[in-house]
Formats: sequence, C-alpha cells, structure tokens
Amino acid sequence: MIRYYNGLFGLWMMFRLHGSAAFRALIPSSISVAILLGIFYGGDVLLMPRNDDWLSHPYAIGAMMVAFTFLLTFKNTFSYNRYWEACTVVHQMHSKWLDVGVALSAFHLQSNKFDRVRPAALGEIPHITAALRERERVDETTLESLQKLLDEDDPVDSLRTRFQKRYSKADVQRHPSLSSKLQPVSASADPAVHARLDGGMDKDHPSLFLQELLHLLSLTSAVALSTLRNDVEGVESPLVQYKPGEPWPPVDPDAQDAQIRKDFYNAEHQCCSGLRQTLRFLFGSSRDEKHRTLYNAARPFRVLGGVSDAEVQLLQSARGPYAKVALCSMWLQEFITREHLAGSTGKVAPPIVSRMFQFTSDGMIGYNHARKIAFIPFPFPHAQITAFFILVSMVYIPFLMLSYVNNIAFAAILNFFTVLCFAGLYEVSRELENPFVNVPNDLPLNNFQAQFNEALLVLYAGYHPDAWWQTEQELHHSKHSTTSKTAKEIPSP
Repeated sequence: MIRYYNGLFGLWMMFRLHGSAAFRALIPSSISVAILLGIFYGGDVLLMPRNDDWLSHPYAIGAMMVAFTFLLTFKNTFSYNRYWEACTVVHQMHSKWLDVGVALSAFHLQSNKFDRVRPAALGEIPHITAALRERERVDETTLESLQKLLDEDDPVDSLRTRFQKRYSKADVQRHPSLSSKLQPVSASADPAVHARLDGGMDKDHPSLFLQELLHLLSLTSAVALSTLRNDVEGVESPLVQYKPGEPWPPVDPDAQDAQIRKDFYNAEHQCCSGLRQTLRFLFGSSRDEKHRTLYNAARPFRVLGGVSDAEVQLLQSARGPYAKVALCSMWLQEFITREHLAGSTGKVAPPIVSRMFQFTSDGMIGYNHARKIAFIPFPFPHAQITAFFILVSMVYIPFLMLSYVNNIAFAAILNFFTVLCFAGLYEVSRELENPFVNVPNDLPLNNFQAQFNEALLVLYAGYHPDAWWQTEQELHHSKHSTTSKTAKEIPSP
C-alpha cells in the first residue's frame, strides 16, 4: 500500500513510478501516438494514404466508445470493491480472533490461580454503599512539552521513552498521579484506591495459559495472512519470532529496510535494484510466482513466542493453504477446550465459554472471504474483452484524431492523453483486483500482523490499575503491619 501526500494539486504524487498506473499507461499511449504519426507521415508507404473522409461524423465511432466506457467502468467498480472488501474482511478476521484472546484472558483472571492478587469486586465491599469517584492527573503533557518532543528527530521514540521514564518500575505499586480520588456520599469509612500499574501480574513470569493462548492466536493470524499472498505451492510459510516494541513494518514495500532489499536482490545488481524493480513493474514482469515467493520470503510474518520446528513440520504436511489455517484453528480450539476442563477459565459458565468457539469460527469466515478474493481472479471473459478493447482503442483513436484535428502536433497530444486516460483506468483496475498480491499496491499484511501482535500483548496487563479498594482503617493497619511492597514482592499469579 502506498501512502502519499497530496500537496499542491497533488503534484507530489506525479514523481512516483513504482506502483503508478499512469506510468504503466505511457507504453500503450506512446504506441498509439506512433501509429498516428506512422499513418500521417508514412501512409503511402504503408498503403494507408490519409483520407480526411474516413469519418464523416464522430457518432460513427461513438457507439463503440460508449460500450467500451461501460466495460471499463464495470471492471474498475468491481476491482475497487474487491480491494475494499479484502481490507474489511482481514480486519473482521483480526477483530474476532482478538475477541477470543480478550475474553479468555478475562476469564483466566477469575481462576483460582489469581485468588491471592485478584481485587475485590464492588459487591464484596458492603461498607462502601455509594461514592463519587473522580480521577485526576498531576503530570499531564503540556502543549509546550509536546511541541518540544515533536520537534525532535524521532518524536515517536521520544514520546515512548518519556512515558516509560515517567511510569518506571519503581512506581508499579503506587503512583499518586494515577490514583483516583473517592468522595464518599454515604459510607461507614472513607474508601481509597490502591493503584497498581502491574495489574496484579508478575511481568517477569507471565501466566503460561496466556503465553500459549497469545502464541496460538498470533500463529493462526500469521499463517492465514501468509496463505493469502499466493506463494508457490509447498513453499514453507515465512514465519519468525516477533520482538515486542520493534518498529512497525512499513506499509509501503519500497520503504522496506535496506537489509531486506539486499537479501532479495542479487548482490551484483544491488546498485540498480530500484531501477530494475521499476522497469519490471512497468513492463508487467515483476509478478511471476518465483519473484513473488522470493519477495514474500524477505517479508516474513512475526509470531509471538516464535515458531518451533514441530509446528513448521506439521504445517508443511498440511496440503494447501486452507488446510494450514484449519490446522491452526484446531490447535486453538483444542487448547481452549482442554484448559476450560482444567479450570483455567474460572467459574465462567460453559455457554459463555462456547462463545469463544463462535468467535473463532467468525474469524475463519473472515479468512474465507479474504481467501475468495485471493484465489478467485476477476472473471476471465470480462478481463479479456476489456484488454482487447484497450488494444482496439490504441488503433482507432489515431483515425479519429486525423479526421477531425488539422494540426498534427495537437492531434498527437490529444491522442496521447486520450489513450492514457483509458489505459490508465484499465491499469488501476488491474492493480486493485488482487489486493494481496499486487505489490506495491497490496494491503500491508505485515503491518496488520504486527499491530495484531501488539494488541495481544496488552492482554498481559492484568486487572485495572485502580481496582484495589481499601478503607482508611485498612490503610492504617497496613502501614503498621508491613512496609510498602515492591514489585518483586507482589504475589505471583
């Protein structure tokens, strides 16, 4: 996917070659102009002498123009719909699978494993009958400090570093700026909030249930997305370990790291790889199966917890992309079943847990909708006849221009831009009809996977930081009985 800046009248977009439909349309436009000049200057030699009476009226060619316009409009409309539907179903797929992770993580926090650290429910605090709860901050980011951070070379990294310093590990147990203020309306004691930024979780030793759950969800997503890119049958899916906090994969393939491009292109052609890539795109030779598979291998999908040899071997034994995703889905549902029977989801009722299987199935529905677009091309008969009339227009438009334009230079210019418009729209439809394959106008699946992984990682956060309620008497008692606990002394789940 190409992210662009419009600028003044969109002039900044004019300089992009790779991925441009306009520049790909230059070739048929130039050929059509060459035909026009050949007829004008060499008609006698070609036994096609110029005749101003070829067309007595433009309506003679208008019927074909109208029919061709309908053909082209239809193809563009449905290619555009395929592109947006692909984007929609991938997000729906991730949404449903993330719902599985969020719900199961919430269920897991109600299991016996967390009895020592789980905050009391509001219904378990009878002496708090009512309270007006207000939250305030004492360390807000001002406009001046924000402007200073944005002026730095890497504002995103600066903002992240500043946040991490502000809420360091030393402040995990209690931080005044994050505490909530409770104004009791009618209560037997003044309640207070014991804020814990660790969510009651041991960050150094996270729950094995959560680790395995997030790994299986990340693996299912990575395998699903990798199968949508139409690699050569039997080639191993490019899967590697995800490192939390690493930079987002660029949405524009041309912005990939130099090392990735170096691994993909041959070393002897490294000096001109960008030019070769652009020329291959313009002449339509950059999307054969071998080229596409090698390019995809240089952009692997990253999985939380990495991928084992046994997982890769079993995935390779599954024949076809659909079977690979079905295998991952089975692993996930078997894990949910086993852990629920073992009590890892607490006392949550089975009908509620059954929704997790429904969410998993809904995610598979989204995958199959995406698979429909990835594996079923735009119907051949319509694509063929549209391509045929593009070739026809390259020939008949020169005759139209020579019949009604007396100045040969102006005729050549009009001929060039007329064919450029038709051929450009045709190239747009070709770029959009395969949104998982047509680099660089494909969907940024690597970026989607990275964002899905980061969304899964927040499930380690545990309980809400302000969920621990205490009365003044309990706080007074805790001060005399023990000192403030450090992060290492928080009971491990």
